[in-house]
Amino acid sequence: MRFALLLLPFALLLSCASPRRTTFEPTPAQVRMMELISKRLELAREVAWRKYQDSLPVHDPKREAALLQNLVERGRTIGVSEPVVLNFFEAQLEASRALQGFLIRKWQRGAPLPALAPRRIVPDIRDDLDAVSTEMLRLLPEIAPSDAFAARTASALRAEGLPSFVAGKAARPLGTPAGPSRLPRATPTE
Repeated sequence: MRFALLLLPFALLLSCASPRRTTFEPTPAQVRMMELISKRLELAREVAWRKYQDSLPVHDPKREAALLQNLVERGRTIGVSEPVVLNFFEAQLEASRALQGFLIRKWQRGAPLPALAPRRIVPDIRDDLDAVSTEMLRLLPEIAPSDAFAARTASALRAEGLPSFVAGKAARPLGTPAGPSRLPRATPTE
C-alpha cells in the first residue's frame, strides 16, 4: 500500500504528460462527402471498363476542362470560389484518372474482367457522375478542412479496396492548407 502511494505522484505526472488522443467524428456533411467521393470512384471503375472495351484514352482534357468550367460557374452561383472548386474537383479527376489507368493496366495484364457488360459513358455514366458532382459542389461550403477528415476519408477508401495512391489523391483536398492536403475554406464570391 505504501509503495502504491509513493508511485501515485509519478502516475499522475505521466498521465498529464502523455498526449491525449481526440477522436474525430465527422459531421453529417463530411460523412456525405465521403460517400460521394466513394460513389464517384465507383463510377470511375465503370468508365475504366468502358474505356478498356472501346480502347479509349484515360485522359480526356477537353471534357475535363469543360466540366471544370461548368462547375466553377455553378459554384459562383452558390457562393463557392473558383479556387475551392478547382482544388477539390481537380483532385477528384486526378484520382479518377489514376484509378482508371490502374484498372486498365491490370486488365491488359490478364486480371479478371468485370462480369457485367459496360454501360455507355454518354449518357448513362456521365449523368450519374454529373449528379454526384452537383451534390459534392453543394456540400463544399459545409466542409471544414481537417487533416483528420482527409485521413478518415483515405482510410475508408482503402478499406473499400481502392489503392492507397488513389485514396490519397481523392482525400488530399479535404485536409488543412498546412497539412497534407489543401481545401481552402469556401468563401463567398462577389
